[in-house]
Amino acid sequence: KCSHASTVSPVDDDQRFYLETRGIPSEIVDKLIVSGFINEVVQKLPITEVNEWILNLLSDKQNLGNL
Repeated sequence: KCSHASTVSPVDDDQRFYLETRGIPSEIVDKLIVSGFINEVVQKLPITEVNEWILNLLSDKQNLGNL
């Protein structure tokens, strides 16, 4: 049995405001925040090939508008 939990929440309004007031378009803001979060987690994985695969998958999904 797994004993951990996960949560999903919208992007923080303060983070969004900070980036938007610096001229970053709102459609890019969420992508930047999500990418930053995922990159932080992925970089802890011990297998470089897996890291690259996940980051490429993320990039593809963002480019298709699926993330």
